[in-house]
Amino acid sequence: MLRQTAMLKNPAIGVLLLSTLVLVACKGADPKQDACEQIVECACSMPNYASVEECRASIDSAISDARMSAEIEGLQFDEGCYDELLGRVVSDVECRRLSELNLSQLIGCPFCTPVHGDKAAGTICTVFEYGSDCASGLVCVANNGATGECVSVCEFHAAGEICIVENGDDVTVEGCAEGLRCDTTTRTCVALLANGGLCTADGDCESGYCDSSGACTPPRGQGQECDLGRCDAGLVCEGNTCVVAPAAGQACPAFVCATGSLCEDGTCVLEEPLVCDVEFENMTP
Repeated sequence: MLRQTAMLKNPAIGVLLLSTLVLVACKGADPKQDACEQIVECACSMPNYASVEECRASIDSAISDARMSAEIEGLQFDEGCYDELLGRVVSDVECRRLSELNLSQLIGCPFCTPVHGDKAAGTICTVFEYGSDCASGLVCVANNGATGECVSVCEFHAAGEICIVENGDDVTVEGCAEGLRCDTTTRTCVALLANGGLCTADGDCESGYCDSSGACTPPRGQGQECDLGRCDAGLVCEGNTCVVAPAAGQACPAFVCATGSLCEDGTCVLEEPLVCDVEFENMTP
């Protein structure tokens, strides 16, 4: 999926930022120019591009490669979609760090894919170097190998709808709308559990925490005993007690830092702007 737009040094961030950037920026008439100006403008400790011109050349090369790949594989290349993805860098991401962005700013719908085929949702698909043979707006989810199933990233089931689908030996758990969870007993989307409800996973609970007794509970606050190592936002479990997470420059023995910092080599360091990891060439699938 990362081949559709750009490679990030952190693959997890790459999936979020570049596989799902879909809103068109209104800053100027050239999304490629606007995106490069935004990327070069951000303060990166090790910038990938020294100038807007260098960034533009990298984008042009990546587009050429993607277009050629699509022709070889019998797929379609949609440069307008590519521009939409770049537009989100300017309209929503800007120079913000990952901790400053919410999911809705990273994932936009309707979703488009620059290199795509025409296969419908639920059909068997193949992942190629720059995309898949699923229709635009769908992704090919493959657990092993290059073959998978075309899936929409923008459709979520409402309360009461089936969310667990069996196809022979394969069992697929599909997404439920916000505020709902997929119940394994009824196999339908149901409301999240309030505090005190019996749970098997954090995702079952409104609070986002399922404690060691199997009940939904509020996250532990500062000074409280850690349950399964879980503490409220901004806290970390040390010595079985929730304490304030270390800031930039401080040691991070629990591998957790305060918002805006990351734990690297045992020390908290400030997050880089998310676009500092954008690299359009040398892409990997």
